[in-house]
This record gives sequence, C-alpha cells and structure tokens, in this order.
Amino acid sequence: MSQQLDGQTVVQAINDVATQSSELILIVQSVNITNLLAVVPEIVKGFQDIIHAVETETVELGGSISVPSPNITHSRRDLQYRQSSSSPQPFNDEALEFEICETFRAFVVIHQQLLSLVIGSNGLLSTTPVTRPLGQVLSTLESVIDSLAFGIIDLVPACAKGATNDKNSLDQTLRRAVDTYNP
Repeated sequence: MSQQLDGQTVVQAINDVATQSSELILIVQSVNITNLLAVVPEIVKGFQDIIHAVETETVELGGSISVPSPNITHSRRDLQYRQSSSSPQPFNDEALEFEICETFRAFVVIHQQLLSLVIGSNGLLSTTPVTRPLGQVLSTLESVIDSLAFGIIDLVPACAKGATNDKNSLDQTLRRAVDTYNP
C-alpha cells in the first residue's frame, strides 16, 4: 500500500536542507589561518547535520537508506536507496511537480556553492589533521544526497528529466569534493 505525500511538505523539506547548506556556507567562508583548527570541526559537524536531515527527508519520501559507520570510508555503492512498499505515489499535478523541481534546482545551486567553497579551501584545509574526517563526511554526503534526489525524481514525472540533470550536475561537484579530500 502506498502513501501520498503533501507536495508543500516536500518543498519545505528541500528548503530546510538548503537553509542548512546556506548556513554552512557562512562558516566555510569564515575559515582562515588563525581560526582553522576551531572552524574545521564546525564544518564537519555542519555536514553531519545536513546528512542527518537528508536521511530523515529520504525516509519521509518513502525510501530507506542504510548508512555504514561514519568512521569507515565508503562510497556511493555502500549506500542504497530502496523504495519501500509504502513509497508515495508520484504527484499528478504538473504545477506542483515543477515547484518541487524548481526548489530542488535551487537546493542544487546552493549545495554546489558550498561544495565549491570547500574544494577551493583545500589548500588551507589540507594543512590540518581534520582532512580525513572531512573526506569521510563528504563521501557519506554524496551517497545520501543521491538517495534524496532519487526519491524526489520518483515523485515528479513531469520534470523528472530536469531533476535528473540537476542531480547529475550536483553529483559531479560532489565527486570533485570527495576526490579532493580522499586522495
């Protein structure tokens, strides 16, 4: 038996994660040589908070995520999005679907800005012993974002192609960030 989600709930969930990403942008922008050791753990925690929020939203979209221990380096292959038997039905309201897709697109843009800042900060961040935890958290983030994106794409057949393109674009940025901190 499947459930039906409220479209505005989906929009709000995506916006909530985008807000967390925007807040983390401010922290990443504040990193400098004098506050490096104090701020980098905040960055890692910010990404962990985003991961938790994305996991919660993915489950609410009817998927399930199995996440390995955060202390173990893993890849997207280790995490799988699986629709459950109670997965919500796709929306059949094109206006709502396009609103969800536009919201997801805005999330992608914000998240790419965040990841680009993290990638650009590599020189400064790589001088700290916290590079490994940052790489690990980015690997997990890559996987849970994929799961969320698949859940969203499943709900929006009218704009699934555009949402898939946005997901693929974000995947490329995530992969660069993961590769930067997991040499």
